[in-house]
Amino acid sequence: MARTQTLVAVLGATLIGAATVATAPSATADPYPQCDFAFHQGQPYLQEPVSVIVGGYVACNTPPERFHAALTLSYRRDGRWIVQGAQQSDAVPNLRLNIATYARCEDGAWIGAADMWETREGRVLAHSIRTPPTFIQC
Repeated sequence: MARTQTLVAVLGATLIGAATVATAPSATADPYPQCDFAFHQGQPYLQEPVSVIVGGYVACNTPPERFHAALTLSYRRDGRWIVQGAQQSDAVPNLRLNIATYARCEDGAWIGAADMWETREGRVLAHSIRTPPTFIQC
């Protein structure tokens, strides 16, 4: 049973990673990036009366040489996650970098994703963080 769960986790991580690599700059995964993302409220949320918002901030232990963040807000439709809102920034975080995006509300499941690339000593380090799926009723 544990072997099956491990295989499922590895395959899932591989599929998520493949989708990110297709749209991201060439990078080396680093288990200890210097920048991290914190979602406001920990998940997408309703801004009444008609918008779903996901946002947060990037904080870095030390500023990188270069930085890129891509924040997306996706809605679950017909078994697939469809991007409904997106925001990008190339600003190097100086203490913090705030970023948010929104979309018109539809009843159902929403998820936020922050993908980050930081350059340090000529190496590009990539990492991502996702919110859990959140059901929102408009």
